Amino acid sequence: MKYSGIEWIGEIPNDWNLIQNRWLFQEHSVKVGENSSKYQLLSLTTGGVKEKDINSSGGKVPESYDNYQTVEKGDMIFCLFDLDCSAVFSGLSEVNGMITSAYDVLKPNCNYLNEQFADFWFQYVFSNRYYKIYSKNIRYTVTSDTFKGILTPIPSLKQQKVIGCFLSEKSKQIDILIANQNAQIEKLKEYKHSIITEAVTKGLDPTVPMKESGIEWIGSTPLHWIKISNKVLFKNVSIKNHGNAMVLSLYRDYGVIPKNSRDDNFNVTSLDTDSYKYVQPDDLVINKMKAWSGSLAISDYEGIVSPAYYTCKVNYKYVTKRFIHHYLRNRHLVALYEMYSAGLRTGQWDLSIEDFQKIEIVIPSTLEEQDAIARAIDEKCTNIDRLISIKQQKIEKLNEYKKSLIYEYVTGKKDVCSW
Repeated sequence: MKYSGIEWIGEIPNDWNLIQNRWLFQEHSVKVGENSSKYQLLSLTTGGVKEKDINSSGGKVPESYDNYQTVEKGDMIFCLFDLDCSAVFSGLSEVNGMITSAYDVLKPNCNYLNEQFADFWFQYVFSNRYYKIYSKNIRYTVTSDTFKGILTPIPSLKQQKVIGCFLSEKSKQIDILIANQNAQIEKLKEYKHSIITEAVTKGLDPTVPMKESGIEWIGSTPLHWIKISNKVLFKNVSIKNHGNAMVLSLYRDYGVIPKNSRDDNFNVTSLDTDSYKYVQPDDLVINKMKAWSGSLAISDYEGIVSPAYYTCKVNYKYVTKRFIHHYLRNRHLVALYEMYSAGLRTGQWDLSIEDFQKIEIVIPSTLEEQDAIARAIDEKCTNIDRLISIKQQKIEKLNEYKKSLIYEYVTGKKDVCSW
C-alpha cells in the first residue's frame, strides 16, 4: 500500500493510480431544444437515476423542457451544488433521456474508467460529503474546472470491472434485506393508523348503541357522541415577527419538535425568521403543503415555524390535547385533506385554512372518554413504535455495512479476491 496524499482517501494499493477527473470523463451532453417531447424525462434521486412521467404533477414543473440536456445510457449525472445539504450527488443512468441543465452530465472515458466502478466510487464520495472541501461560495458548489482537477484513485480496468460487479451483487443483497425491513415497517404503520382511526371514530366499547353520523367518511358513531365543526375547535392565529425564538419544524412521524434535533444542516439566520409564525405549547400546527400526508400536530414546544405552516389555538373546552392530536391524523381525515388540496395544486398540495375549518367531526361528549381513548391509543402505539424503531435500527446497520463495503473496495483497502 502507499499513501494517496489525500487525507479522506488514505492508503491505496501500490499499483493503483491517481488520475484527475478531466481524463476520466468526457463532456458530450447537449440541449434538447424543440425536441424535448422525443426524450424520456429523468430524475436524479437518492435511489439513482429514475425515469419520471413528464405528465406527472409532482413537484415543480418548468414552463418548457427546451433547456434540458440529453442523457445517454452509461452517463454519470452529478449535482455539484448545495454539497452541504443536497440529498443527491451522483447517479449512473441506465437509460437514454433528458434531465435539467442544473446538473452536470458526463460520460466515463472507457479508456480509463469503468462506469460501474465510477458509480460506487462517487457513492463513497457522497457518503461523507467529501467533495464539500473543494466547494466555493455560500451554496457549496464545485465548479466544472475544480471537478476536473480533483484526483480519483483507480486500479486497472479489469480490476475496476471485478470490483464493480462484486459491489453490485453485494449491494443488491443488502438492498433486498433493507426492502424487507421497510415493508415490515409499512405494515406496522398501517396497523397503527387502523388502530387510531378505529378508536377515534368508534370508541373503545364495541357494544355501545350506534347512530349514523350524517358524515359520509365517518359512518356510524356511538349514540352519545356529538358533532362539531373545526371552526369551533380551531382559531387561526399565525402571529409573525416574534423574534429569535427556537425554530421548530413539523415532521409527520415525530410531530412538532426543534428543527435542529432532526436536521444536521439546520441554518436559519435572523433575517430568515422575520416571516416565521409564533407557536405556543398546545397550539395546533398544520403544514398546509403536506397536510394531505398527515403533517399536522399539537405542539409541546414554544417557538417559531416556517411561513408554510398554519398555527391555530385549540378550544380545549370541547377536546383534550392527545385525543384531538390523534383524531386530526386519522386516515379518513387525511384523505379529506388530500381531496381539498387536490383542487389547489400549483406544484404542491395546499390545504386552505378555510377548507380545514369547515370540516365537521364527531367526538365523545365527555373529556373523560376522550382521555381514555387517547391513553389506549398511546399504549398500543408505543409498542408498535418500539418495533418500528428496532427495524429502523436494522436498516441503519445495513446501510452502514453497505457504506463500509463500498469504501473498503473502491479505495483498495480490501481485495475482491480475498473475500
